[in-house]
Amino acid sequence: MLPKGFQRIRHYGLLANRHKAERLAKAGGAELPPPEPAVKESVADFARRVLGVDIQHCPVCHEGRMRLVATLPRAGGHRIMFEALTSFRLAAVLAAAGMD
Repeated sequence: MLPKGFQRIRHYGLLANRHKAERLAKAGGAELPPPEPAVKESVADFARRVLGVDIQHCPVCHEGRMRLVATLPRAGGHRIMFEALTSFRLAAVLAAAGMD
């Protein structure tokens, strides 16, 4: 229900009743430019561009850059996650001791 004095518009633009067939025929024959190829962007670059935040910057020491050291599988439960974290800690301890 529209307020008093307002008129309902069913179609606007190309689909307006007057000269509808002509406009649709013209629009159907129009050539559009090819779309630009999508640019693949990493998550870090996207966050830097959109949010202005470097997500690879270390939040603890504010000096170094964070990097991927392990990828945990989605399935498998806590045992697999515990083994991955334990092996990561062992590798870090050996690297700190110079025994890697």
